[in-house]
Amino acid sequence: MTIRGKIVRLIITLTGLFAIGIFLSDWSESRRLNEFLETFRRDKEINLDKSVENYGNNLKTFAYDYTYWGEMVNFIKSQNRNWAYENLEAVLATFNTHGVWVYEPDFDLVYTVAAPGFDRTSNLPFSKEELRTIFQKSWFNHFFYQSGRPFM
Repeated sequence: MTIRGKIVRLIITLTGLFAIGIFLSDWSESRRLNEFLETFRRDKEINLDKSVENYGNNLKTFAYDYTYWGEMVNFIKSQNRNWAYENLEAVLATFNTHGVWVYEPDFDLVYTVAAPGFDRTSNLPFSKEELRTIFQKSWFNHFFYQSGRPFM
């Protein structure tokens, strides 16, 4: 074999090794980036789950405390608006609540109040039949709905 042939073979071999090195480096970097992105996504998902859980726990406490409160039962019977203002509107900020809807057992709306910036006069976006279905298994359900504003 001539020296020229050996040099050509050496150049081709070095070029091939260089190309393989670039490919492996790119593949390794791509894999690390995908692992990083997956870890980042999982962390964000965990943070969102914790945020929703913390927010929900606040609302759950509010719902349980007020549901079993004798004065709330009396309010549903009397529908005293002064009592509602003092005891329902005042706690929106305390429980970080966007709105409160008080219904009779047959799902007739008794009272509603919303935090500033939210529609004060609206019912929940469910019909009586949908409410019956939602509350058929349990009187305490936790869900959010899209309201055009921050979730409620």
